[in-house]
Amino acid sequence: MARIVISFSGEGRGHAARILCLIQALRGDSLLVLCPSNMWQWLHEATIHEPHVQLRVIPSLNFAYYQSGKLSYLKSCCSAVPFLYHLRKYLRDLTAIVDHFNPHLAIVDFEPLLPRVTRPLGIRTLSLDHQHFLSAIEVDSLPKALRLRTRFLQPSVKLFCPWADAHLISSFYQFPQRSGTEYYRQVGVLIREELGQSASQVGEHVLVYLRRHQAGPWLKELAQLPYPCTVYGLDRDEQVGNLQFKRIGSRQFIRDLVTCRCLISTAGNQLIGEALAVGKPVLAIPEHGNFEQQINGHFLQASGLGRCVLPTAVTRREFQQFVDELPMYRQRMGKRQPAGNDEVLQQIRQMIPVTPVHSTIPVSTDLVAVGADL
Repeated sequence: MARIVISFSGEGRGHAARILCLIQALRGDSLLVLCPSNMWQWLHEATIHEPHVQLRVIPSLNFAYYQSGKLSYLKSCCSAVPFLYHLRKYLRDLTAIVDHFNPHLAIVDFEPLLPRVTRPLGIRTLSLDHQHFLSAIEVDSLPKALRLRTRFLQPSVKLFCPWADAHLISSFYQFPQRSGTEYYRQVGVLIREELGQSASQVGEHVLVYLRRHQAGPWLKELAQLPYPCTVYGLDRDEQVGNLQFKRIGSRQFIRDLVTCRCLISTAGNQLIGEALAVGKPVLAIPEHGNFEQQINGHFLQASGLGRCVLPTAVTRREFQQFVDELPMYRQRMGKRQPAGNDEVLQQIRQMIPVTPVHSTIPVSTDLVAVGADL
């Protein structure tokens, strides 16, 4: 049995869903999962019957938005100031926790604390995320409007994960890599076991996933559609006209995904990949100002498995046109990227050392959450 410590970003449920895939695949190992506070409840409920998992809360960095719902990179940087102010304490606390756990391997999903701890402790580290595509992609392959932003933000990826022994980029699409980035390996999206075990059906409802700041413009248009819409993301449970609102729950969401006719959602990589894995065409609407999601939307549309519509162009007509085109998208589903579960597990097993790791720092066995006294 190996001991593996895992950390992940708190921005969006895609990171947590990817980590849940690892938790399910590594039941023969002992896992310490470092969980951002805003994802703790979701992951706790999803792993309540997984005795091999210890969850521990850690501080995290999150996006900030304007009142209009547009992502603000400037406000996001400003909101990171308290995190940076307490960084030394966070690293000191986390070093004690990780060293006491004495892991054979660390897995980092775009989370900045753990890789800064594992290197001094001599722990082998695997970077597994989607965001590193920004570092590896051949920028000239993108639409002109996205090239400058990509070049501008490429250095920021290194700030989140300053080092790793190996890098896997999990993505629902294959992208052209620039020369000199061969150490980044592309794999498919990780698929939760409930998804792999569920038979896909084409039902009547449209599955919708949105963020709170998108509720106004989206719901007004969705309410005019002539078919039922199951809406997640607003933390509500009620029926309003053709809109059935549901609170996020891993298993219920998967049941609605495998039985829907299609998915309308933000352009997050993980959710699009899960939908395509069960044969569901996707209408992706990138968050306003989120150029990473704009790139995802570009590759989705290029794949022929769905469409991308900018948030300023969302109308009932766009929704209806997408639904009318569903038969065409379903015929193309054989082109979708295979799941990356097997490749990721193979990489993990290759990186676990034969000889055990030995603790180097004596600490108390009474461990608390990182930064818990702040």
